[in-house]
Amino acid sequence: MVLKTIQVTLDEGLLEQVDELVAELDTTRSAFIRELLERELWARRWRELERQDAEGYRLLPPDDEEVEAWLGIQDWGDEWNTAK
Repeated sequence: MVLKTIQVTLDEGLLEQVDELVAELDTTRSAFIRELLERELWARRWRELERQDAEGYRLLPPDDEEVEAWLGIQDWGDEWNTAK
């Protein structure tokens, strides 16, 4: 992975909080900010996939036969079996 240096402007109070946290986590500003950006990008991608999934089910909802088929093969484990 090729790393590029960038310049970021932060409010003084925010920078102080970041510095306290990176010291606590024994990391660097760069690593901390990099991880936060990666997490946010991943979270946004995940939300988009969930949105697409919901849209697909909205446009083409499963029919009763599909639902019954899935209900028949679900396995929630013994702890969920109240009939025992």
